[in-house]
Amino acid sequence: MNGIVTCEYLPGGYRSKSESKKMTQSAEQTTGRQLQRILHYSVTPCRPLPGFRRSDNSQFDVDCDEVYPRLYIGDANSAKNKQYLKMMGITHVLNTAEGTRLGQVDTGHAYYRDMPTVRYMGFPLVDQPSTDISRYFYIAAKFIENGINGGGRVLVHCLVGMSRSATCALAYLMICKKMSAAEAIRTYLPGGYRSKSESKKMTQSAEQTTGRQLQRILHYSVTPCRPLPGFRRSDNSQFDVDCDEVYPRLYIGDANSAKNKQYLKMMGITHVLNTAEGTRLGQVDTGHAYYRDMPTVRYMGFPLVDQPSTDISRYFYIAAKFIENGINGGGRVLVHCLVGMSRSATCALAYLMICKKMSAAEAIRTVRMHRDIRPNDGFIQQLADLDNELRRERERY
Repeated sequence: MNGIVTCEYLPGGYRSKSESKKMTQSAEQTTGRQLQRILHYSVTPCRPLPGFRRSDNSQFDVDCDEVYPRLYIGDANSAKNKQYLKMMGITHVLNTAEGTRLGQVDTGHAYYRDMPTVRYMGFPLVDQPSTDISRYFYIAAKFIENGINGGGRVLVHCLVGMSRSATCALAYLMICKKMSAAEAIRTYLPGGYRSKSESKKMTQSAEQTTGRQLQRILHYSVTPCRPLPGFRRSDNSQFDVDCDEVYPRLYIGDANSAKNKQYLKMMGITHVLNTAEGTRLGQVDTGHAYYRDMPTVRYMGFPLVDQPSTDISRYFYIAAKFIENGINGGGRVLVHCLVGMSRSATCALAYLMICKKMSAAEAIRTVRMHRDIRPNDGFIQQLADLDNELRRERERY
């Protein structure tokens, strides 16, 4: 696989139809028992450390995972290994076990004095059921959000990286990303991990992203077999749709997904972006009028054809703003074209790059872990151009 690591998809991310019904019925009150059940049945796939091949793991005595784009959960060794932090580009460290007592981690601001690019925050928590960790939820969420929004990478750690750090990371997803507790627990993006050799290549060529690089990532990133969101495999035949949640609250689908109003209602879709609006061959003739009987759905359409010569880049920022507004408002956004592989995928990738500050490579890997996408060569080059433009802007400021 040319040094590129692929990981198994976390099946717990999508609920079965029966489970969705149970969660909906009990939506008025989330219980600890419900969340324990989700934790019990959600399976974390075997994966390498972020930035390493499996054979390299023995070089670093650390336990660290990227659980959400630019958000890492790790143990004490991860936080204390400065070489590892530098290589991973960590800019913010949140120690949820600050102190010198048993089970705590004695780092503090002074420990990172020789790392001027690292911002530190610590909470003096002990891992006991009686500990009031909730008093730190909003402080932690703000610290993490500031780090990620500033283009940084945030490590949240405790002693082992399983309880205190995980709780604060979950609180961030719930407060800032408007996820339910169940959604936050299920959220896990294994596609974000790069092999060491690939990271080195991307770093060396960071000055200029090329379409060929992105095509290579698309080629070697494997999309695991998975059921449609909201369905068991046995239920797929009931709906003639092809749709995937590729990022929290962001879906990419085909024309049938957009036209199936029963499906849209069941999935809670509030925003529909048709990247193939029109009546020509290869386009989808919906429009505002089609959703007139669905007052909760906001619609936007781009009259694009799936040709390499099509200038899709003119819609990148419009699409990103539409998607961002939908998600930030607590909604769910469906981006579709005819098949859900090229035009829709390109606009979704642009959103991740513009609003979530991902590189084109990171965005492609994130989406490819949930859906097979194939933007045409012209669209890939336009994404590469966007990546270079965004990088220059970040360097300028």
